[in-house]
Amino acid sequence: MRKPSVSVGQAISNNAGNTTVVGQVRKVDSQTFTGRTYKAFWYVPEIKRWVKSVEEYYGSGGTRNEQYVSELQSFSLDNK
Repeated sequence: MRKPSVSVGQAISNNAGNTTVVGQVRKVDSQTFTGRTYKAFWYVPEIKRWVKSVEEYYGSGGTRNEQYVSELQSFSLDNK
């Protein structure tokens, strides 16, 4: 009998003037993980989208392993 596998996707975004996105997908054996995830989004109803997001992933010992922060760099309203 085969062990179940899980697809894992990872992405990195760099917003220093330009946007760069790198992705990776791989197959891994099914594993049990312990830890904590924190996600926060700042949403602006007037423009109907989030303007900042923070995602943090902590291991079972409480140490932050990963952090991803995205922020809206500019926005323009069309006055038609």
